[in-house]
Amino acid sequence: MFLSVGLLLAAAQPVLAQTLAASEPKLTTVEMRSLTFLPKSVTIEPGQAVLWKNVSYTDHSATSSDDTKAWDTTMIPAKASS
Repeated sequence: MFLSVGLLLAAAQPVLAQTLAASEPKLTTVEMRSLTFLPKSVTIEPGQAVLWKNVSYTDHSATSSDDTKAWDTTMIPAKASS
């Protein structure tokens, strides 16, 4: 009995891992470096998360470029993430 349960769990593991990976929101990381962002351009889907990493020695922010100000990171201190 225990052997069959163990085999069943082992067989289900790849499917479970794929299901969990598919349901997790994609995370995009953008690095703030001096006066630039890396990558320079990203496409974000609704509900997708962005990790802003300030790898420079000065505070930075990122704000949407349109007049709606749809998003704004506020100031991120040097060597911090938001």
